Amino acid sequence: MAADGRRRSGRVFIIIAIVLILILAVAVFLLRDVFFPQLGANQNAVATPSGDIVKIVILAQPVSRGTTLTEEMLALVSYPKDELVQGMFFTETQAIVGQKVKYDLEQGIPLTPTLLTSGPTGSYAADQIEPGMVAISIPISRLTSVAYALQPGDHVNILVSFQLIDLDTSYQSKLPNMVGSVSAPGI
Repeated sequence: MAADGRRRSGRVFIIIAIVLILILAVAVFLLRDVFFPQLGANQNAVATPSGDIVKIVILAQPVSRGTTLTEEMLALVSYPKDELVQGMFFTETQAIVGQKVKYDLEQGIPLTPTLLTSGPTGSYAADQIEPGMVAISIPISRLTSVAYALQPGDHVNILVSFQLIDLDTSYQSKLPNMVGSVSAPGI
């Protein structure tokens, strides 16, 4: 009889546990909007930005460097006016038509003044040199180019050093001049 009583108390405990789990599951299901508001009925709704909207110009197709932009290559998208930095993006397509692209650009990129030029594009290296600066070509070999591991677009830091010495302007010799007297032996 003692074993039979233990079985009944075990069954009662299991039944109570199952009932509590079911009650908890039903409560979570009915109150899911309270516990998990992000999973509510509006999960497919598109958030509309608050405030004024402005249109900015983006590329409607990929373009390569040196391409002259036409009206068909451009599109307008909405952008929040309060996040717009004045002069950063173009807001009219007519201001861009006829300009050339400095770099290869992908579709959907917002156009900025630094991406476009009205003059000749030149080489990629010429676009990277700031006004007033000079680029000097340095010939490379298999050893000086890191075994040809460098690829176009890699950035390389070049350190140049040279020795500055003081010169005697009369004799064009290194200062301090070492002077000694020489005399012949004998009388």
